Amino acid sequence: MRLKVVVLSVFLALLQHPASAQSIVRFHVSRPYSLLSFLEVAGGLQNHSVTFRQYLDTAISKTDTVFNNIVSDFSRLILTYYFRRDEYPSNRRQTRSTYDLIVIAAVRSRSMAEFRANTIGILPNSTHQQLYELLVKAAPYYERVVWQKSAKAVKQQMGGFIRYAGKSNELFRAFRTFYRSSWPDDIPFEVAVFPIPVTQGNTTATPHANSLCVSVLTGQKNLAGTMGVVMHELCHVLYDEQTSDVQFELDEVFTKSKSPYAAIAYSFFDEAMATALGNGWAYEQFSGKPDTTAWYNNEYIDGFAHALYPLVREYLGAGRAIDSFFVERAIDLFAKNYPRALADYSILLNNMVLYSDSEGRIEREALKNELGKYFQSSRYNLSSPILHEYSLQYIKTSKSLQLIVIDRNQDTTISELKKILPELEPILKGQQAQNYIAAFYDQANRPVIVIRVADGRMLDKAFSRLKERRYLDVNMPVIPLD
Repeated sequence: MRLKVVVLSVFLALLQHPASAQSIVRFHVSRPYSLLSFLEVAGGLQNHSVTFRQYLDTAISKTDTVFNNIVSDFSRLILTYYFRRDEYPSNRRQTRSTYDLIVIAAVRSRSMAEFRANTIGILPNSTHQQLYELLVKAAPYYERVVWQKSAKAVKQQMGGFIRYAGKSNELFRAFRTFYRSSWPDDIPFEVAVFPIPVTQGNTTATPHANSLCVSVLTGQKNLAGTMGVVMHELCHVLYDEQTSDVQFELDEVFTKSKSPYAAIAYSFFDEAMATALGNGWAYEQFSGKPDTTAWYNNEYIDGFAHALYPLVREYLGAGRAIDSFFVERAIDLFAKNYPRALADYSILLNNMVLYSDSEGRIEREALKNELGKYFQSSRYNLSSPILHEYSLQYIKTSKSLQLIVIDRNQDTTISELKKILPELEPILKGQQAQNYIAAFYDQANRPVIVIRVADGRMLDKAFSRLKERRYLDVNMPVIPLD
């Protein structure tokens, strides 16, 4: 996922080493991206390392009003505007955002001035200028609490990563063949390494086209593990960059499957495949031995990846590309390993449409973060307000799980929803509690979760209760929260 000049020049010199010059995977430290991720972590964004957040909570005084104001102002910036690629299947990742473009620019920029120039036109000019100024203001804090404590260790790690260049090239070409991806040889993957100055904890990584952002612990010795993570993220890009024809071909196998597990297997397929290839196969090639620990911190993704691994090994060993047989076998493996998955909230919420009356960006982020404390969702859309015509149309037609969070206008909203979801009438008949969860399958056999609370402060309790229950029970559709 997500420098003094002298040290940076050393990194650039390392990148000119003959072994890395031809590498498809190129490592460096980007000061702009390091600062961007630093403020994101300080602001509590969920897609970063919990370890990094905990470290910053102790490294920077909570009474530092200057830093608190920087973080507060940064959190109010709107960096994400979405656009769609409608020529791809709706079940694949059609949506991209300006945030991706900002991260790509940050990773590729070697200075704040370069970042400022590379991001002109992506955001409104006032927002663009604010972003630049806040990153500059945050730089002294980053320098003091992160970089000065990490520079020596990161320099050593960078040298280690470069030694894996040749093997990275081999794996990239094998994975590209397997994925039937369109990625060319002459566009390298730029890996922005950003340090966490602790010896143990969790790290994160994210892909943004050919820009891969990877956090590393300064006490980390298992470089093969980090390389496996890098290849994991590279696999996401190769999967995304399959041609439209290939995507529709594979999509059809999933969508026309008679297995009730096909849709769930599809929702986990990208992550499980990247895990099997990156954390499984690639790690073994880098280290010379298999990784016997968990590959992913999600029970289903880790288990699905391990179940797929023998099939992945078979295909890679034979130089075969992913095909309909592979997808059909993947669906069968998921069904065999997770027979209760169809009712598991952690599975159902992995692919959903979330409805809320929270229309402001900060409110939406708060809702997303509250849900993210208990459930991971790799694919979701948010629609608001609930009773707007496009939200109601989604509720009528969307095939995903419907999660409807009602924290205002409760009686009116419930009354209108009963017209679209007639199952609510008998389920809620005689219901006395004012705060509850109603979970059921509708006439189209879609899972629906309606959460009614007095206000947003009760959402933590609601999501926690779903996590405790784990499975949707049609015999107990109402969960009181009072």
